[in-house]
Amino acid sequence: MRTKDEILVQYASINNILQSLLNLNDQIWFIPIQLDKWSTSEIVAHILFWDRFILERLSLLQSQKCLTKANINVDEFNRKSANYAKSGVTKDELIQQFKEARFNLIHFLEAFSEDDFSKIYMIQDKNQSLQDYMNAMVDHDNFHFNQITTFLIEKGHY
Repeated sequence: MRTKDEILVQYASINNILQSLLNLNDQIWFIPIQLDKWSTSEIVAHILFWDRFILERLSLLQSQKCLTKANINVDEFNRKSANYAKSGVTKDELIQQFKEARFNLIHFLEAFSEDDFSKIYMIQDKNQSLQDYMNAMVDHDNFHFNQITTFLIEKGHY
């Protein structure tokens, strides 16, 4: 399991990947990575939306010390993020929004002490630490950015 510092480093390292995505042409940016899958732009928007959601939820955790199950339809949430990527937002704007959201999330996580980071909370009907929760989110990031990297390598753009 990653430590708090390892999670923060992993979260910050996404900027390197995002920087490389700025060089993609729009055709590659918007093409689905596989049949019936999202495009790179939709994946970036997906993670952006989840970062914003996590930050909002963790703000509650900090004040309430527990998080009840979020009233969220995940499929609809994901659909909205994908639609946002196709709404006319430019690649540069989307990447900048992602960087800002990620910076804010990292900054927020830094404020938690090591003890509070490893402390057990009630998060969506489960007893888990913020460390456990954020480790799962790092895995989520890695899954999606590995998809993008594999796609770009196959297309000769990485």
